[in-house]
Amino acid sequence: MAHRCLVLFAVIVQSALSVRINFTSCQDPEWTCVNNLPNELVYSCAGVTGNEFIIHLKDYYTDHITSVTVQNCNDLRVVLDCPILQRASQLQRFKVKDCDRLEFVSLSATSLLQTPPEVTIDNVKAIISLPRRMFKSPTTLTELKCLGAPKLKSIRISNSKINTISTKAIHNVTGIKNIEFDNVTITDVRNQAVEAIMSSDSMFTITNTLIENFESKGITVQGTSVTISENTFEDIKGGALNVTADNLHVTGNKFKEINANGFVFKSVNTDITQNEFSKLKANAFNGIKCQRKRNNKKHFTFKQNRIISLEPHGITFDYASCKSAGTAVTFSGNKIDCKCRNIAFLKTSTTNTELHNIILDNSNNNTCLSAPCTLPVDIVKILIDSDMCQLTLDPQVMCLLYSDKHNQEVTTDEDVTEPAPTFYLIRQANSPRGDASAAMTALDKDDLLKDTHLNMTNRTAIKVVFDSSKDFVETLRSTSTSHKRPAEEPKSPPEEYVNRCVGAQCRNNVAYDRQKALDFYKYVYAQLRPPRPTDNKKKKT
Repeated sequence: MAHRCLVLFAVIVQSALSVRINFTSCQDPEWTCVNNLPNELVYSCAGVTGNEFIIHLKDYYTDHITSVTVQNCNDLRVVLDCPILQRASQLQRFKVKDCDRLEFVSLSATSLLQTPPEVTIDNVKAIISLPRRMFKSPTTLTELKCLGAPKLKSIRISNSKINTISTKAIHNVTGIKNIEFDNVTITDVRNQAVEAIMSSDSMFTITNTLIENFESKGITVQGTSVTISENTFEDIKGGALNVTADNLHVTGNKFKEINANGFVFKSVNTDITQNEFSKLKANAFNGIKCQRKRNNKKHFTFKQNRIISLEPHGITFDYASCKSAGTAVTFSGNKIDCKCRNIAFLKTSTTNTELHNIILDNSNNNTCLSAPCTLPVDIVKILIDSDMCQLTLDPQVMCLLYSDKHNQEVTTDEDVTEPAPTFYLIRQANSPRGDASAAMTALDKDDLLKDTHLNMTNRTAIKVVFDSSKDFVETLRSTSTSHKRPAEEPKSPPEEYVNRCVGAQCRNNVAYDRQKALDFYKYVYAQLRPPRPTDNKKKKT
């Protein structure tokens, strides 16, 4: 309480030293009147000597002034105190633009606060805060007279920086038609900063905006259309973004980290497209639902997003609500982190299986991020079935694994014989024996020698030449697999390999040899990994 009194005292003292903006006449150089009538007023601080200015909105709660604009100020304070009025104010619009510093204040801890129905702030370098109770629907006759209208109509802030949107800065706002933040940097969105139940034809918009700290329940909006587009968000805490809408568009944003239930969406038509999610934690989308409404067409679209890091169940939303509402669900064209342990739930979970099948369906083109090939996320099925999910696999090997699994049919041509390819298995030379986390890569010899960017320092190359005339085990036994030798640049065999296979059984072709390389990779990795508990049980039995 003592701190608040000191703040109020400082405001009063500073106010006494500031230039008070009082309307005098349309003929004064600092004032401009639209149509030369004292109804729509524009005040320019640039025409007045002084750096600090103060305007009391109550001075403009009159019978004839409908609009006030204040511009070109170095430092401006706006006093929001709402006095007792005999008649309702006619002031409908208040605008601040092209200022360096803007602060909204009250001169009394017990004062009622009320703004005009329409407030616009444009091109302000530093807005100290949107204070508590700044925007709200009137609850007393005094507030209703200061508002001068049955309800708030519009809040628009653009091309500005806001240090803090305080708790309940926009609170208990009902029936408002438009709330917009465009090209704004916001340092802090506090708990319950924005709570608005908007009108039936309303629009809530956040575009081209940076929000650095976004606390739980920071924004709660219910409206007709909500657009969140081309923004950058830091961490999204649980329940930070609460939206209920007929139409929701979340497009082209960058989200650093979304915690469990970070999004709480309930909408008739939802579009979450072309966003980048640096990290989706477990159950990040658990609060996303489809809303029931008597519409002919309802849709939920999650499309063309990039998910750089994904925890288990991070992309699972309430699919059952969409199915119950008769909403068409599209989950396609997304690039997803494909670490097997993080997406294994898509195959192993016994809940949400219908949604998981949509995600895994190859026709929906959901693919792995950072893979050197177009690698569908259903690679997870192969990894789990092959008991390789616990391994840290090189993306190139995952591509090889997937390709060979889906191209098993081998064709032969007895008239064509190609040189048997040489493959290398590359791993860190100093990795401890049995280190299953050491990623290895199977490379064709020619590709390896052509790649001038491949750094072979501190690596071991295991060479194998596949001979389709030999049994696979015999091929392995004839291969040098020592990984204790000093790393050296692999060289081409001194003699060209001659295929000795004769007859229809010979299958010397690219697909067959790639499968051999993959099998060899799996064989060697099985020798390097630590034994699993199941292996020990088998030995005992």
